[in-house]
Amino acid sequence: EYPYLLAARDLGIPVVTSVLSFDNLTSRSAVPRYDRYLVWSEAMRAQLLRLYPEVPPSDVACTGTPQFDF
Repeated sequence: EYPYLLAARDLGIPVVTSVLSFDNLTSRSAVPRYDRYLVWSEAMRAQLLRLYPEVPPSDVACTGTPQFDF
């Protein structure tokens, strides 16, 4: 996904990412800077904001778990 993020940045296209699992923020490498973040819950939102204090709270939205909520 990272090459697409870089290409979008070069083209001035805003980029959003979905954090796909509750443990991705702590078990994966650092999350690149996106324009918006979609997370499952308020707990994930709080964790993202704690781990990445440079991310404005307004850039993080709680969407639920789209891959499990049919």
